Amino acid sequence: VPANIENIVVFMVDNIYTDKIESAKKIENSLNRLIENNYIIRIGDTYKFLTAFEQNIEKEIKEEYITSGEVIKKISEIIFDGIYTRKKISYNSIYEFEFNKQVDTLSVGRIKDRMSLRFLTAATDELDKNTIRLMSESKDSVIAVLPSDHSSYYKYIENSIKISKYLCKKSMSQISEAVRNIL
Repeated sequence: VPANIENIVVFMVDNIYTDKIESAKKIENSLNRLIENNYIIRIGDTYKFLTAFEQNIEKEIKEEYITSGEVIKKISEIIFDGIYTRKKISYNSIYEFEFNKQVDTLSVGRIKDRMSLRFLTAATDELDKNTIRLMSESKDSVIAVLPSDHSSYYKYIENSIKISKYLCKKSMSQISEAVRNIL
């Protein structure tokens, strides 16, 4: 049985009148605290306890320093090189218009056109998001606001960058077979 939140809630129910939604919130908060303290790791929707050896590696990875700019750059690569790869917007299959690409305050490529496609991530605070939304009404731009929940995509991308930096610091000859299997 996979160790996901739904299954853990079912295992933890002690009477028929237990509110499963409330229990799921409490369990998720507890699991997040265990993740922060390096006792467990989340892989997709499932959770796994870490051995002492794995906890040490996880601690080293979490101590890697990265900036929000690095995360935003990676998000821009995922969006504009992987998800939305079109370079122009077409109208009636006759006209094609180029557009500016932005993620938060990062411009992807040169700013050369009036139209813009801008993504706002969890790194942008709510006040800035509201200001940008108001500014976009007077400009030819489309704004997509990504979820502000830091426990989702932003944390995953942040962690992948930290793992990459960790691997760059250590040469492959320094990393034992056991560590390679963990990573």
